[in-house]
Amino acid sequence: MGFCMEFEDFLDWVNKNVSALVFLTCFVLPVIMFFLKNGFMGYDSYYFLKEICFGNPLYTNAGSPLFDYLRFYIPCNEILIKTMLVSLFGISLAAIYWVGKLFDRKAGVLLVLFTGIAPILINNSFKFENDNFAFPLIYLSFLLMLIFAQKRKILAFITSLVLLVIAAGFWEGTVYLLIPYLAFAPASLLLLIPIILLKQEEFFGHLTPKFLVSENHPIKALLNLVFYWVFLMFSSGHRITKEKLGLATIIAIIISFLNPKLMIIFIPLFGLMILQVYDNASEINKKKIICLALVFNVAWGLSINGASNSPTDTELIGAQETVKYAKENNLIIRNDWGLGHLILYYGGETPNHSYYSKQSYLQEPNSAVLSRKQLACPRVKEFDYPLMPFVESLTLYHC
Repeated sequence: MGFCMEFEDFLDWVNKNVSALVFLTCFVLPVIMFFLKNGFMGYDSYYFLKEICFGNPLYTNAGSPLFDYLRFYIPCNEILIKTMLVSLFGISLAAIYWVGKLFDRKAGVLLVLFTGIAPILINNSFKFENDNFAFPLIYLSFLLMLIFAQKRKILAFITSLVLLVIAAGFWEGTVYLLIPYLAFAPASLLLLIPIILLKQEEFFGHLTPKFLVSENHPIKALLNLVFYWVFLMFSSGHRITKEKLGLATIIAIIISFLNPKLMIIFIPLFGLMILQVYDNASEINKKKIICLALVFNVAWGLSINGASNSPTDTELIGAQETVKYAKENNLIIRNDWGLGHLILYYGGETPNHSYYSKQSYLQEPNSAVLSRKQLACPRVKEFDYPLMPFVESLTLYHC
C-alpha cells in the first residue's frame, strides 16, 4: 500500500513538472551527450566530414544541390559543426512543438515527448549529412499543411509546398511527404505528379525494399514502430486518430516499411497518434504514458555516447591505426563495409566504402585489413571485445 502511494505521488510530481522534464530529457540531455561523444553519429558522417575538410568528394550529391552549394561555407571544426547540428535539432523540436499546439494549448510539449518515443529523430539529427538541413524545413512544412487543413488558408498551403521544395534541395527523400499530404490537400498532386513523371524510375526505386543496407531494411521500420505501438496498450477503444490524420498515418507506416530511411519525415504523425491515445486515456494512464515516454527519451539520450552507437571510439581508433600501419608497411587497405569512410577520412585509401565487401576480397595479399570477420591472416591487434553473441572483435590483420 505504501509503495503504491509513493508511486502515485511520483507520477503526480512528474505530471506537474512535465514541461521542464521534457525540455531536459528531449533537448538538454541529448545535446550534452552529443557534445561529450567523440566525433559524430553514423559512418556516413565521415564521408561528409572528408568532403567539408579535404574536398574531392567520392560522388556528387545529385539529390542535394543546395548542400553542394552550402558545403563550401561550412567550417572544418567539430565543435562548430556540432553546434550547427544542435541548432537544426532545436528548430525541428520547435516546429514539432507548434504542431502539437494546433490541437491543444498543452499538447505542444507532449508531442515533442511522444515524437521521441523512438530514437528516429535523435539518431538522424546528430549525424552530419545533407539530410539534417532538410529536417526543420520538413516539420515547418508539415505545420503549415495542418494549418491549411484546419483553417483552409491558401497561403499556408502554398508556403508549405515551397518549404518542402527547398527541403528537397537538401534531401530528395523529402518529396515522399507529399503522399500523406494528399489526405489533407488533394491539390498536392499538382506537385507530386510532375515529380513522378520527371523522376519515375528514381521515385519508385526508393520505394523498393532493400535488404543489404541496414538503414533501408524493412526490419528497421518494425524496430522503431514497435516503440510507438507499445503505447497502444493504453488505448481505451476510441479511434486512435482523426480521419485525415489516420489516413496520413497509415500511408506513412506503409512507406516506412518500404524504405525505413524515410521514417524521419513522418515522425510528427506517429507522435500525434500517441497524443490521441493520451487524450482518450484515463487520468492514471495519462500519467503512466508520460512516465514511460520520458523513460524512452532518457534511454535514447544516454545511448548517444553509448558503446554500441556506431562509430564507436574503438572503431575510430582502429581506423586511424590501420591507416598508420598500412603506410608504415606499404600495404593496401581493406576493411568491412561501413568502416570505409573512416579509413578515407583518416587519410587512407580503400575501395571498400560504398558497397559490401566479400570475405575472400578482404584477404587480398599485402593488405592491412580492419574487420570483424575471422580471417586466415596474422592478427596485428584487437581493438575491442564485444559482449554480444555472434559479434567478433574489431581486428587489424596483416594479409
